[in-house]
Amino acid sequence: MNIKTLFISLVASLLVFIAPVNANQNTTTQKIQEIADMLQMHPELVDSLHGNLQTYIEQQDQLKSVLSQSHDYLYNNDLQPSIGNKEAPLTLIVFTDYSCPWCKKFDPELYKLVENNPDTVRVVNLYVPLKEQSSVNSASFGLNVWREKRSSYEDVHQLMVGKPGAHNLNSISKVAKNTDTTAFVNPSMKSDELINKNLALFSDLGLRGTPAMLVDGEIISGYLTYEKLQALVDDKLSNLN
Repeated sequence: MNIKTLFISLVASLLVFIAPVNANQNTTTQKIQEIADMLQMHPELVDSLHGNLQTYIEQQDQLKSVLSQSHDYLYNNDLQPSIGNKEAPLTLIVFTDYSCPWCKKFDPELYKLVENNPDTVRVVNLYVPLKEQSSVNSASFGLNVWREKRSSYEDVHQLMVGKPGAHNLNSISKVAKNTDTTAFVNPSMKSDELINKNLALFSDLGLRGTPAMLVDGEIISGYLTYEKLQALVDDKLSNLN
């Protein structure tokens, strides 16, 4: 098998995973041919490309497996805080941290997204306290309130997001005092189990930081502006129809 034939075979396999649903086949074929021609001129790149493609495909297979095994935990778990219509056709799974500055900046954009798409978008928050080492942490507190006193959750959530910098026992206690939720500051077994599962999923999905989203099987890392969020949602919804 010559270099060009090998490369076309490899790229064709990769495109099974990454080619857009509505991609123009002629354009895709043309790009494969152009890349193959370039590789024919630089055969020293073949081994590296072959290894990278194999790694990518293995990662995609692992991602599909993790998502399949964790589907109910991610999408049908009332113990995870959420906003928006439970029957919405599109759910955004957000790995977030009350002590992450970019998560704090991202949160209002998510609320605006749900407000402007009330029938079509739901957001589920999976807390991963990456920046807090104490057993008393903001994630545990938020989950306790969501589970035990949901009527106070929104006030707690906004105060937790609104506080600059990382949280500690002092800042958590202040929020609890202001929202009459001091009974939920201490860690609980139920919340600890959720947090540990969230952290395990975070790792299994290959995530490295927060915020990170899972949208229709696609992982999107980092902060997005509202405009980019809305464009992403519009694209995903058009593919669902």
